[in-house]
Formats: sequence, structure tokens, C-alpha cells
Amino acid sequence: MKRETLQKVISLASFIFEDKDYRKFIRLMTGDEYTSARLILDDKMEEFDIVLLLEEQDEVILSQYKMTKELEDLVMNLIEEEENVERKEIREFIAGC
Repeated sequence: MKRETLQKVISLASFIFEDKDYRKFIRLMTGDEYTSARLILDDKMEEFDIVLLLEEQDEVILSQYKMTKELEDLVMNLIEEEENVERKEIREFIAGC
């Protein structure tokens, strides 16, 4: 992951997660475990969906919701990049056989 992407991930995650979840999410991201990190984001999105349905439109919650969507997009892009690298490596291996 590029340094600027990591900085953006850290910045967004710091506004979204509580301390324990933040540490877990960042550990997964720095360990290139993007799919597991995405699952944590899915859970967070579900929490926001429930809160937004049950409560009035809170500006802080709406802001965190938008940041979570942005972070989810970043993670999905990283997952796609990782899959593209794996496909390329497989093609190169097959071509070398």
C-alpha cells in the first residue's frame, strides 16, 4: 500500500472507529489483510444503517457514514489491485511452463 493511501486510511479510520476496533482495523490493513478489514467496515456500515434508521439525522453520524463509505472504496481498490497482481503472477507462471 502506498504511503499516501495508508495516511488516508489512518485518517479516516481514526474518525470512524473506537480505539480497540481502530487498532484491529489498522493492524489488518498494514498486514495486507484487506478482505478482513473490509468485513469490519461492513459491520460498521450496518451499525450506521441501524442508528440512522432509529435516530434523527445526526450530523456526526452522517459524517462518519460518509467517511466509512470512502474508506470502503479505498479498501475495495486495494483488494482489486491485489487480485490483479495475483492474476498477473499466475499468467506469468503458466506462460513460463
